[in-house]
Amino acid sequence: MNLEDLRHELRIVSDIARYGVHQKVADRCEINREYLWQIRKGKNVFVDSVENRKLLQKIINTYRSIDREYLRDLEEYEKQNLSL
Repeated sequence: MNLEDLRHELRIVSDIARYGVHQKVADRCEINREYLWQIRKGKNVFVDSVENRKLLQKIINTYRSIDREYLRDLEEYEKQNLSL
């Protein structure tokens, strides 16, 4: 994928993120939240390089990972509370 395709995918996964997730993503990717915001909005990371594509892919994967964790935790919570 090229940089713009990755940025488009990033916009999709980040736009549906819950409150507080952006800070978690920034922390896990070891970047500043403001820098993450700039990347998401297309105001930073313009050069289509291997390094930049890897960064965007890492950010996308982190959003997805946090979403999977949330869904897993929600399912576990439901199992515990519905079995009472």
